[in-house]
Amino acid sequence: MRTEREERAFGTHLGRGLSVKQAATTTRQTTEGIKSAEAVPALADAHDVEMPIAELLQRCRTSARTAAAV
Repeated sequence: MRTEREERAFGTHLGRGLSVKQAATTTRQTTEGIKSAEAVPALADAHDVEMPIAELLQRCRTSARTAAAV
């Protein structure tokens, strides 16, 4: 069973300035939700819902830039 600490590791790495790829490599474990991050902004747009964190994560995924750089 995964602990809360393990679940937070990926987000903590992003917050410290790592790119999505760097965070995934550093975490060395499957991060739940990262693969579905592409679908969330599209679904939000379809329903006219603002989801700025999901949009930021998607921009990080597609540009290979850090959250601070996006």
